[in-house]
Amino acid sequence: MKFKKLFQQLLLLGSCTFIATSFAEDTDPPWSYDEQAKWSSLESLNSSAPVPGLYPYAECGLEQKQSPITIIDNDNHTVKNKNMNGIGFAYDSTPLSVTNNGHAIIVNMPPSNDNKNAFKIGKQKYELSQIVIHSPSEHKIDGQSSKMEIQFEHRTPSGKLAIVGVLVTQNSKGKDNSELQKILDNASHQTDVTVTPSNTNIKPFKLLPSNKKSIYTYAGSFTIPPCTGGVDWYVLRYPLEVSAAQITAFQTLYRANFRITQPLNGRIVEKNFK
Repeated sequence: MKFKKLFQQLLLLGSCTFIATSFAEDTDPPWSYDEQAKWSSLESLNSSAPVPGLYPYAECGLEQKQSPITIIDNDNHTVKNKNMNGIGFAYDSTPLSVTNNGHAIIVNMPPSNDNKNAFKIGKQKYELSQIVIHSPSEHKIDGQSSKMEIQFEHRTPSGKLAIVGVLVTQNSKGKDNSELQKILDNASHQTDVTVTPSNTNIKPFKLLPSNKKSIYTYAGSFTIPPCTGGVDWYVLRYPLEVSAAQITAFQTLYRANFRITQPLNGRIVEKNFK
C-alpha cells in the first residue's frame, strides 16, 4: 500500500515521533472493532497532515510486537524465567468512577496524589491508571478465549507501561463478584458518559483471581488504536470467576469489544511457573 511505503520511509528518517504526535487526538479518525483490518489505513481528519500523521493508527499494521496474542503454555515460544519474581499488587479502596467511552467500560483512577494503587515488579512501582473491560477476552490461553477480560493499565512517572490481563470465566455456584457488580450497577448504556456514585468505593484487588502468582509476560502493545507499542504485558494464568448473570449483564453493554490475536513474530513469552 502507498501509505505503508511512505510511512516506512519516514521511519528511516527518524521523523515519525514528532509528526505523529503533532496530529493526535482531536484529528484522530473514528474506529470500530468491526473493521480492524482497516485501522492502520484510516486517515486523519486533518487532511493536510503530512505522512505519517495522515495515518495516526499506522502502528496497528506496522509494529511487529502487537497485542493481544495466543499463549500456548507448552509451546517452544513459552519459557520459564526463574528470575521472574518480586511481582505483586498493592491495590487500595478507591472512589468508584465508571465511564462508557463507546468502545469499553472503564474504571477511572484518581489523580496521582490520591492514587494508592500500584503494581510492583521488583523495586519498580507502576501506578494503576485505569481498568478496562472487554468481552470476550482478548488474550487466549492454549487457544481458548474466556467470556471476558479485565485489563489493569499501569504506568511509571517516566512513562513505562505495564498492563495486567485477567481472564474471566463463569463460576459454577452462581456467585457474584462484589466489585464487578458495582461496576455493572453504575455503567451507563449511553456512550461518553461517566458515572461517579457518591459514597461508593471499589477494591481493585477483588477483581483479581485467588491465584495471582502464576503469570505470563511478553512485550506487546495497546490493543486499541493507535496500538502504541512498548507495553509490558502480564497475563495471569488463572481466571477470575464471576456469575453467569454478571457476564450476561456486561454483554448487554459490550459483547464484541475485542481485538483479534496478533502474530508473535518471534517473540518469547515468559512464565514464572512450571
